[in-house]
Amino acid sequence: MNTVTERHAVQALEQGRVADACRLFAEVAPHLKDPKSLFAAAVAFASGSRFAQALDMLGRLDAGREPLGESLNLRADICAQMGRDRDAAAIYGELIKRGRADEALYYKYARALFSAGAVTAALAALEPALRVKTAQTRSQAKLLKARCDAALGHYAQAQQQFEKLLKNKDLDDAAQYRLARLALHTGELEKAQKLLQAYSRKHPEVAAAQQALLLTYIHAGQSEPAAKMIQGLHEHNGDPETIFIAADFIHEMELGDVFELLERAWRQHHNPALFRGYLTRLLVANNHDAARALLDQYAARYRRDALWEWGQMSVLRHNGEHQQVLDLATAASTDEPHTEAMCLAYFALGQYDQALARAMALNKQYPADQYFIAMLVTALRCLGDPRYQQLVNYATMLHTVDLTESSPNSLSTLDWPTLSKQIGALHVMRHSPLLQSVRSGTQTAGNLFVASRQAAVTQLSQRIDAEAQAYFNQLSALGLPQQHPLNLFRPAQPMLHASWSIKARAETYHESHVHSKGWYSGTCYIDVPTTFADDNSAGKLVFGEPPFATKDPLPADAEVLPEVGKLVLFPSYFWHGTRPFVGAESRLVTAFDFGNPDCFV
Repeated sequence: MNTVTERHAVQALEQGRVADACRLFAEVAPHLKDPKSLFAAAVAFASGSRFAQALDMLGRLDAGREPLGESLNLRADICAQMGRDRDAAAIYGELIKRGRADEALYYKYARALFSAGAVTAALAALEPALRVKTAQTRSQAKLLKARCDAALGHYAQAQQQFEKLLKNKDLDDAAQYRLARLALHTGELEKAQKLLQAYSRKHPEVAAAQQALLLTYIHAGQSEPAAKMIQGLHEHNGDPETIFIAADFIHEMELGDVFELLERAWRQHHNPALFRGYLTRLLVANNHDAARALLDQYAARYRRDALWEWGQMSVLRHNGEHQQVLDLATAASTDEPHTEAMCLAYFALGQYDQALARAMALNKQYPADQYFIAMLVTALRCLGDPRYQQLVNYATMLHTVDLTESSPNSLSTLDWPTLSKQIGALHVMRHSPLLQSVRSGTQTAGNLFVASRQAAVTQLSQRIDAEAQAYFNQLSALGLPQQHPLNLFRPAQPMLHASWSIKARAETYHESHVHSKGWYSGTCYIDVPTTFADDNSAGKLVFGEPPFATKDPLPADAEVLPEVGKLVLFPSYFWHGTRPFVGAESRLVTAFDFGNPDCFV
């Protein structure tokens, strides 16, 4: 130990005072050299959700030598907490290959694979964990196996396993919680509500259960109990995701000032993850003064660390101060956390070669993220690179089907008036989501096709799946190189893993966006205004326009006219949005993603 501050930091960590340990380690971080102190600092920062700093400490600890097992294990745990599940699974797998596996490691490896969407691989990796001597690990593995079955759509089998695990005294609570999430996912909302209420009475401290219960109220359209639950939520639940769900519900139902809730939660908990989401929403609402005040509050508590730098760059970008973004990123101690901000600044300044370099780095760090693939594609377009045409070929990759006509893929005939009535009735929100692409319209909650109990909606889902699978089977005939995103990240079995509906009134439009967690995405038009026509842009689905600034404007390079029954499929990394329209009629669509299994349960 080199300093008194180091000793106090380690002591604070040992006593469980994580916030104090983080503050003290941050003061001496640039000067830490002792391996034990570096590892302790990494543990403290990881425990405080300051993951970039934790990884920085591990990088310095492992510099110039082969990483030790405990360092790799912590790095994998951090990656898992950051949502970098592919990275976590790779590291856990490496530890197993080294023969360093303890019984818990097999389970963590399978869990990381599951969270990364590799559900079939997770099932295979679970086999050793199902045979270990430790009863707790073995039971956890059984629970994860049931979750895998649910993700693969084997809902009855998953329910049976969860109900069997209810008899396990060591796992009955966890099984009850997962059974409740299965009921929520499949639309058995009354069952989900009863299970979650019982679980929450027994475990009021479990934020995830409160979050699921809040989602149950929202999905069931029970605004009063949802609003009642949200009152005082920030006082006893500091989980940022739950608070964001509550805030977004308040916004969409027009129940009050969403930023009052976020401000109270921030003052109560001062969680870095809460800071990130709060700042993002302030900027979407163009409330720059409040964003700057929040940045000052964060700096006073945590200093001007990497997360503060991210926030400052976000404010600068929203103000169009792109050179200042680069200046700040250049002055930062490490540019890894700011690669995305630098990439966007280079686009705005017209330095497309630099934007391409950063986009390639992001794709290496976050493979399969469709947003970063779209950034790379945009850089190629800006540079006039012929690879753009390989990645964005509308003639072969943009696929439309008229579902009003009969098809060899399905014998069913869809009832469009009934679909319009049933899906339209699900639109109970009053305002467009704050962080989604739609502006002025409304969006349904939950997974539409999985949770619906309506026969017509189920029939639509089956028809879409049949047409999509038939098209996916033809993709191999395109002769795309193996490194093409559509081949590289193609799921073993593309699953219809997310679905929702958008109801658009006059002046509604979608900002250009991608579906970051999909592989192939699509939309199906249930009802469209009679004023839509080929000779004007009103309401059209357009492709190719990025949502961020480029020095040279990039116009849309493809468009689709909405028509009742038209199914449109496209790669999830295609930028797409819609044009506003006028008149008294509404547009009603379903939207969806095909990709890896949905691991909600």
